[in-house]
Amino acid sequence: MRTVLLPLVTSLLILPSGAGAVSPPMGFSLESAVFERSGGADLRLTAVTSCWLEGGLEAEARLGFGSADRPGGRATATLTPGLGLRWGPGLGRWRPLLGVEAGLQLSADGRSPAATGAARAGIERYLRRDLPLLVAVAVRTTAGAGAALEPVVGLGWFP
Repeated sequence: MRTVLLPLVTSLLILPSGAGAVSPPMGFSLESAVFERSGGADLRLTAVTSCWLEGGLEAEARLGFGSADRPGGRATATLTPGLGLRWGPGLGRWRPLLGVEAGLQLSADGRSPAATGAARAGIERYLRRDLPLLVAVAVRTTAGAGAALEPVVGLGWFP
């Protein structure tokens, strides 16, 4: 029996593992953006999960927390889920980035969801091999609110 198990175990050890056993290169980041509204400036925090696709192209799932104007000049809390793509060539510690996203803006006061999207350009600086700092500018459009410029600062982690 032992002579049968030894070749079997040895053959299993030398077989190549399947692609499912290798986890894809994923990244996580937290971004903050300052945006203008009628009552002044406000802050949006966005949690981002990214997955490398091909070359410098990454897919992103984004979840933003912020506020939006409503009639009467008051703001309401919003949740903004979205999907996006970003491209950045690997140039060492400095990496220019271009990105687009599309999503919905959901208000806490029960108003109907509004379509939203953004285009951003920026640069990442790798503080360590797995820790990039992002500085960017985004143009965000939201149905019913128009377009606004957002300066963005973020910190990522790529395990």
